[in-house]
Amino acid sequence: MKTVLISGERFYSIEEANLIKEIFLKASFTFEAFGYDYINLSHFEPYEYQELSFGEKAKEAITFKDSSTKETFGLRLDFTTQVVRTISNLKNLKFPEKLYYFGSVFSLDRKGFEKLQTGIELIGINNLEADVEVIQVLVEFLRTLEIKNVKVILSHAGIVRKLAKDDNQLLKAFFERDVEKLKKIFGNDVNKVLRISDSHEILEILEKYSLDKERETLKGIGEKLKELGISFAYDLCEVRHFPYYTGVIFEIYELKYHRAVAGGGRYDNLSTLFGKTLPATGGTVYLERLIDILPKAISLKDFFIIDKSEKKLGKQLANVLRGKGKKVAVELVEREVEDSVIYAFEKGYREILLVDDKKLKVFYTPKEYVIMTVKEFLKLIQ
Repeated sequence: MKTVLISGERFYSIEEANLIKEIFLKASFTFEAFGYDYINLSHFEPYEYQELSFGEKAKEAITFKDSSTKETFGLRLDFTTQVVRTISNLKNLKFPEKLYYFGSVFSLDRKGFEKLQTGIELIGINNLEADVEVIQVLVEFLRTLEIKNVKVILSHAGIVRKLAKDDNQLLKAFFERDVEKLKKIFGNDVNKVLRISDSHEILEILEKYSLDKERETLKGIGEKLKELGISFAYDLCEVRHFPYYTGVIFEIYELKYHRAVAGGGRYDNLSTLFGKTLPATGGTVYLERLIDILPKAISLKDFFIIDKSEKKLGKQLANVLRGKGKKVAVELVEREVEDSVIYAFEKGYREILLVDDKKLKVFYTPKEYVIMTVKEFLKLIQ
């Protein structure tokens, strides 16, 4: 039978899968270094909450119907609502709660039904320090992946929401940056408002439109990012697809390929859907985009053993080495030694050990090796 990919499905190569594993390990290390705890979440959400959380975007959810209860539920569209719904049902919480996650989100997007993400949520606190910490942690995580040339683009959900006043045509105009339509709001100021700038001066125009609170928030966060040495700019017309944001919103761009690799913002009212009042802020890293730009390599392993001894000394040696924390495989195929050696190096083993009853050949390359006893070898790796 011919193997056929579902439209929107993505297979990961072994190299990509190992990269994903390394990303998760570095994410865990970075997030936990800042005091965040891992949270494991359900893949499913009640569809009624998706409609309340996402509005029109809820139509992109992949949904199912329970044949017995007739309840409709969907695969999660994003992690933020999942975290807030979960937290709203847990007891003995100590706020602020600092949480991180890793996994897939799902939508009816032909470019990819399933997208990998990792990120953090800081729940139960409403101040600029929390917003800045979220950005700082995500930038630090990207740096562990050798993505150091980044710029944070700052905006505020209140700007577009207050100016568009639920007018879908104006919302679309902001999203598309339609100069002619936006002139209805800004007149001759339109080019200033659409300009992305790293100067605080661009914020002064917000006073003209009674957006003093938004101006002060953005200015305060910008000053704190400057103190941290994080490059940033202001974009007053940014529109986020999820409607639950209430405060600062941001995107983090990787500048070599000019791609947004992370984003997030403040969402103080989302918890009210679940009967709670929990101010919160958070951010997500778009791992699909990182996988496309980060270098891939075979995961290196320690030793590959070719056992030619009558007493099966190779298997015993493998157990000893695993006990020392080494990654070790034993050849399972009957083939020429040369073929086994080439296979092992191609699979990423650092050294190949050819074992017989009296000696040990340690291959460093397919053609180069040294001969020693097993005891001599074990002394070298103490």
